Amino acid sequence: MQILLSQISYWQETFSGEPRWNYALSALLILLSWIFRKLITKILLRITHRILHRWLNNEYSDEFVALLKNPISYLFQIGVLYVALNFIEQPLQAVLFERIENQHILFHIRIIDLIDHLFLFGIIYFHTVLALRIADFIYHIRIEKANKEAASNLLQLLPMMKEIIKILIWTISFFFILGLIFHVNVPALITGLGIGGVAIALAAKESIENLFASFIILVDKPFQIGDHIKMEKMEGVVEKIGFRSTHLRLPNDHLGVVPNKKLIDEHLENLSVKELHKVLQQIYLEPNLNKEQIIECVSQLNDLLHKNTFIETGGTAYFKGFHDNKLHIQIQYALKNNQDRNSIHQLKEQLNLDVYAIVRTSLSKSKTTNYL
Repeated sequence: MQILLSQISYWQETFSGEPRWNYALSALLILLSWIFRKLITKILLRITHRILHRWLNNEYSDEFVALLKNPISYLFQIGVLYVALNFIEQPLQAVLFERIENQHILFHIRIIDLIDHLFLFGIIYFHTVLALRIADFIYHIRIEKANKEAASNLLQLLPMMKEIIKILIWTISFFFILGLIFHVNVPALITGLGIGGVAIALAAKESIENLFASFIILVDKPFQIGDHIKMEKMEGVVEKIGFRSTHLRLPNDHLGVVPNKKLIDEHLENLSVKELHKVLQQIYLEPNLNKEQIIECVSQLNDLLHKNTFIETGGTAYFKGFHDNKLHIQIQYALKNNQDRNSIHQLKEQLNLDVYAIVRTSLSKSKTTNYL
C-alpha cells in the first residue's frame, strides 16, 4: 500500500510546472494513436463508405474512399497530437521569441502559439488536399461518362474546368492561411489587390491574352482534341488544350507546345475535317472480269453507298478505266458531320469491309483466279 502511495505521489510531482502524470498521459495518447492509426482510419473509411453508398455505386464509392484514405489518416493523427500536447500546457508557455522596444514587449511567440499555428496550417492543408482529391474524383466520373457518350465538347472543356477549380481551391486555402495563421486583414488585402490589378494585368499581359484565347478556342471550336491541325510552321495532332498553351503531337512523335494566342492569330487549317468526313478510294483489279461482272460490281457498290444513312447524298462508285493494266474502280463519298471521331472510324471500317465483300464476290464469279 505504501509503495502504491509512493508511486502515486511520484506521478503527481511536477516537472517544469506540470505533473509527471500529464507527460505520461500525453506520451501514451500519442503512442496509442500511432499503433491503432490504421484500424481507426479503416473504421472511419468504412463509415464514410456506408454513407457514400447511398449516392454512388460500388465502383465509384470504393474509388472515392481510396482517395480519402491518406487525408483522413493524417487529419486523425494531427488531431490526436494536438490534444496530447495540450496535456502539458505549462512547459509550452515558454517564450521562443520576443521583441522589446523602450522596455515594452511589443510581441512574443510562445511554444504553444507555434503549435497552434502549425495545427491550423495542417488542418487547412489537409482539407485542401481533400478538396483537390474530391475535384479529381468528380472529374474522373465526368470524363469517363463523356468518353462513353463520345461527348467531344465535354472532353475538351472538362480538363480546363478541373484546372480552374483547383486554382480556386488553392487560392481560398492561401487566404485562409493568411487570415488564420498570419492574422492578415484579408478583405483589405483583396481591396489592395484590386487597386494593383492594373499593374498585375500589364505584367501578365501575355498570359491573360493566352487565357482569353483558350476560351475563344473552346467556344468557337476551330479544332478539338484529337484533330490534326496545320499552321504556318507546325503541324500535329491536338493532345491537350490548356489555359496558356495547346499541346500537339508532331509527325516525328515529338511534343509541340503552341501558345493559344498564336493559334487564333495565325492561319490554321483543320485537316481532320477533310480526313474524317470525305473519303476517296481507289480499287485496282486484275483484268479477268467481263463487262457484265464489272457493271454488277459497280452497281452493288452504288447500292451500298445509297442505302447507308450515315453517308451524304451524292456518294458514287464508277469504273474509271485502266491503270497499269488493271481495272480501276473509284469510290467517293462523304460521311455526315453529326458523327464523332470514334464513330466515323467505325463507320469507315464497316464500309471498307462491305466494299471488300462485294469485290470479293465479283472476283469469285470470274472463271480464273483473281487478286485484289
